[in-house]
Amino acid sequence: MDLSRGRNLSIAQFRARVFRMIVLTKLDRSSVLVSVEAIKYMEAVPDTLINFLNGDSLIVRENFEEVMACVVNYKARIVSASRDVEGNTKN
Repeated sequence: MDLSRGRNLSIAQFRARVFRMIVLTKLDRSSVLVSVEAIKYMEAVPDTLINFLNGDSLIVRENFEEVMACVVNYKARIVSASRDVEGNTKN
């Protein structure tokens, strides 16, 4: 993995890239790393409420569409990485 591209990222964004999580903002404006695989479902009530598989929940400042975009981008990175690995093993 080429981590040199992370030089202009915040520390939270860099960690998210390394640990395969998304960076969101709690209501107190602190950053939090969230594992996409741990999300059970989300609600817009009107704040964005994320419910996790273990029963925990988290309200974040990002709106529902922003969180969905983060999740979709994360999943796209995973698919792209798996295709890269698959392509490298066929040589």
